[in-house]
Order: sequence, then structure tokens, then C-alpha cells
Amino acid sequence: MKAMLIIRNCNLINMAGIYEEKKDLVVENGKILDICDNAVSKYNVGHVSIDACGHYVTPGFVEPHCQLGVREQVFRFE
Repeated sequence: MKAMLIIRNCNLINMAGIYEEKKDLVVENGKILDICDNAVSKYNVGHVSIDACGHYVTPGFVEPHCQLGVREQVFRFE
């Protein structure tokens, strides 16, 4: 079993109503378990805690200008 990870004091952007709100993010076994205000006191058993210091946490953004595989089609050599 993997350890629980708590990312504290992050500006959370989750695209589901919370926009730039300072929250704690709880991750267990690679999945988000909870989004709350004071996760360290709520989940006081063995965990790894990271202080995000107000940095942003976002869903997985994909770079929309990726040209992977396109260049060969333009210049016609593969």
C-alpha cells in the first residue's frame, strides 16, 4: 500500500467550481481522496505532507500546440 500524500496550502483549480481557492489536496494510491481545508488534522495517520506555498495545482493540462508527427507530413519525408 502506498503512503497517503497531502499537498497543503495550494491554490486549487479543479474546473468543478473551485477557482483559485486555497485548499489541501489528499491523494491515496494515486487517486484524489479529498479536497478540504485542514487535511493534516483530519488525516492524522501516516502520510507524506508537501507545503505548496500557494503554488497552483491544476488538472492535467495538455499543450495544445503540439506538432508531434505533423512535421513529417508537411515536408513529405518520413
